[in-house]
Amino acid sequence: MNASERYGSDKPIKAEIVFAEDRCMHRKSVFAQCGPCVDACPSHAIHWVSDRDAPAFDAALCLHCGTCLSSCPFEAFQAANYSERKMLKRMAGTKPVRVRCWLPRGELSALQSPIDGYQAAVCLAALTPAALFSMARDRPCVIATASCEDCALYATVGPVLRGNMRCAQALLGDWHRQGNLVDEGGVAFPVAPLPACGASGDEPARSAARALFSRWTTAAHKEEVSADDLRSVKRHRIEWRSMLERLWKESAADQTDGGSYLWPVHYVDEQRCASCGTCVSMCPTGAIVLEDEGDGVTYRFNVGRCSECELCVRSCPQAAIVRSQGPCDRPFQFRPCYKREDTAACDE
Repeated sequence: MNASERYGSDKPIKAEIVFAEDRCMHRKSVFAQCGPCVDACPSHAIHWVSDRDAPAFDAALCLHCGTCLSSCPFEAFQAANYSERKMLKRMAGTKPVRVRCWLPRGELSALQSPIDGYQAAVCLAALTPAALFSMARDRPCVIATASCEDCALYATVGPVLRGNMRCAQALLGDWHRQGNLVDEGGVAFPVAPLPACGASGDEPARSAARALFSRWTTAAHKEEVSADDLRSVKRHRIEWRSMLERLWKESAADQTDGGSYLWPVHYVDEQRCASCGTCVSMCPTGAIVLEDEGDGVTYRFNVGRCSECELCVRSCPQAAIVRSQGPCDRPFQFRPCYKREDTAACDE
């Protein structure tokens, strides 16, 4: 592989970003409340507009950093000339690698190193946890973050980078390989512990979910919810979770019993659940299924396929679902949450 293939030219490589509105969760469901793309965008190219349900995208303000690519689990943002799949294919092998961002920083001398060097066509914060996990699963992988704190974008994209690196480190921890992923600059793994992936602050996720039930019941369930509001959403498999699923199934013998990465945990209140199937129809990834087994209905949940969007929580008419996080040794299997005896799933 020559220098141009590994590092490109002396000019920044731009990943032209396109907003596919039909993939945006706000276009799919009235219950969507997400906005990580807005928080992650360093130039405010993605922003809220008062008369729109979904975030607006201004291509003229876009810096082509690609941070939105990892922040949106439903791939509402795409890059015309960049894909993680192609980048990982280009980096295939077991030789140690070093990955730096899209901006040229006079590091061509690193080509003399025995470690293969790669220049991403995006900001390092655009690499999903699954991509970082894939890079470092079978070999040492150095992420070149030494110059990140000097970057004008870092104040905004830094939290995204730290979150993705932390999640990848936790995933590798379940395989006893967390030492394979090295942060060269020391900015992605601060001394102060970060909250669990998907959690906010120190408030337990279970308590936060119960508080959400209370707010939702007060605000919405006092009024009749129309059939249009409870419409189902088109299924979408999250690419980086699908990548993890393939890796987990290909190397099942190498897995540990879990413990580092905190997967979504799904609690169902059997006294409240009516087996109406609303959560099944609202789940955008197909992580929830209700199976009629003749003598009752079994409620099953696949933690690996969950997008953690919480549409199931917000749409449940009985407020029967509580979310938390915890370790899981086989995250991509459908496991029963409970079985409701002598009951058929609701057909409406």
